[in-house]
Amino acid sequence: MTELKTPLAEQADAFVQTQSSTPAQRLTSEAQAIETARRLAGEFAREAVVRDRERRLPVAELDTYSQSGLWSIVVPKAYGGLGASYRTVGEVFKQISSADGSLGQLAQNHFVILAHIAFDASEQQKRFFFDLALSGARFGNAFSERGSKHVADFQTRISADGPDFLVSGQKFFSTGALLAHWVPIVAVTEEGLPHLAVVPRNAPGLKVVNDWSSFGQRTTASGTVLIDQVRVLLRRWCRSGRRSTARPQAVRFPSSSRLPLMLVLLAARSMTLWITFAAILARGSTQGWRRPRMIRTSFSRWATCRFACARLMRCSTWPPMLSIMRCASRQKRTWRKPRCSPPKPRC
Repeated sequence: MTELKTPLAEQADAFVQTQSSTPAQRLTSEAQAIETARRLAGEFAREAVVRDRERRLPVAELDTYSQSGLWSIVVPKAYGGLGASYRTVGEVFKQISSADGSLGQLAQNHFVILAHIAFDASEQQKRFFFDLALSGARFGNAFSERGSKHVADFQTRISADGPDFLVSGQKFFSTGALLAHWVPIVAVTEEGLPHLAVVPRNAPGLKVVNDWSSFGQRTTASGTVLIDQVRVLLRRWCRSGRRSTARPQAVRFPSSSRLPLMLVLLAARSMTLWITFAAILARGSTQGWRRPRMIRTSFSRWATCRFACARLMRCSTWPPMLSIMRCASRQKRTWRKPRCSPPKPRC
């Protein structure tokens, strides 16, 4: 691949991380995990604004984060992990993301990969990868591709080469790959069958380019991954068994693996979202929405909506949010009362 000869690609090797020789901490309870997240959030918040403004990658903070034991709390107890509930996982994500949204997002794909391994990997693979996670290893992400028809229309190919496999292609928006120890790559065979190939970050032929540019959350290291005939050992790939040429839902991780991210969006980032939403409603303008004049409401109605979502966060049910979204999408000017009534204000 000619892209590998560009200066950016050659420069990317400077970001290869070496895993600490000291194993990560083993957390013994979910309460300890939450307390650890709160303590780290206080530390990460000190220079979060400066890091984002200067686009300074949180290398030291990420090492501290993964060595704390929080990155392995979803490893099942049968494999030596904590086996934490999603309520605890959501609380951990909320604490970290409230201090630094980039650090909160950097762990997202790592958790998704662990869920994928728990559901689809062989016993030998589970023992190998879960032991890596418990020792403090970080898994990145090489999933999305540019110019495809849909999210599951992959052009990255995997082919047999003796007892092993070779992978070639290019990925983008690869959150966490730049500073990861292992990079999971989604690739398809000539027949269109998707596979998950997990390779070391320093594997020959694998380059991660630090070309991420964004407005906000500038330190997620979501760059481009260039894959040129990267060798994958037979024991380090998982088969999905669905064809990527089908509908976008063909390649899917377990639905439970997406739950922590939804909790983060509702909890840690809810304040930012609702401030933006309130500003739009207060102006009486909907220029930021897809369709003009979609929502007209008063501040009191917005407050009712805000309280409903606060109730939603406590009861972990979806009907209020769904009602609000349906009301907006149908361009109704009348307020639809959520199924979950807002709490009464205290005097």
